[in-house]
Amino acid sequence: MISRLPSSPILCLVTNRNICDPVNLYEDIDAAIGAGINMVQVREKNLPGKDLLYQVEQFKNCVKNNALLIVNERVDIALLGGADGVHLGENGISVSGARRITRGSLLIGKSVHTMDGAIDAEESGADYLIVGTVFPSMSHIGEQVEGLDLLKRLKAKIEIPYIGIGGINKNNARSVMESGASGVAVMRSILASADRVSATSNIRTAMVNSR
Repeated sequence: MISRLPSSPILCLVTNRNICDPVNLYEDIDAAIGAGINMVQVREKNLPGKDLLYQVEQFKNCVKNNALLIVNERVDIALLGGADGVHLGENGISVSGARRITRGSLLIGKSVHTMDGAIDAEESGADYLIVGTVFPSMSHIGEQVEGLDLLKRLKAKIEIPYIGIGGINKNNARSVMESGASGVAVMRSILASADRVSATSNIRTAMVNSR
């Protein structure tokens, strides 16, 4: 049975062990889920499989039944760790390939950066998209910034939910939602914050106020 995406607005935390203080990380994320995070994407590049599985299991304990747990790229780890879904990079394996491996048991998301990429991903059977880079971001240095225009244009072309990513914080999250996105994905604006719970609450409030 495929887990369903949360109702909009979706606030997705993308993990990155290299930009945050690990002290109290899991406790903070547990509390931040209560403050508004409803999806966690474990995106820990270059971790060996054993260590990545451990990370997924720790975040699984945080999300419980209060948020979706998504694993970046690694379908095998997503299945072993009891995740709700797997997120594929634009140049990763195909959506149909991931669907065959998971036998329809996981949500499948796809990163896209263009209109054509978004249309292709939807036609391939993706459950949701992450679209960017919306604003300049230290996590996506060198990538072309699409701004809000791509999000606005997708509204008339895409039926599945899509989430904006890249440089999103409490000051611009509202504009992302008003551009047609179903949610935002953030990394540094929560993970690198001195108060992760307050940072989550502030972003969530900005998103809700866009309605």
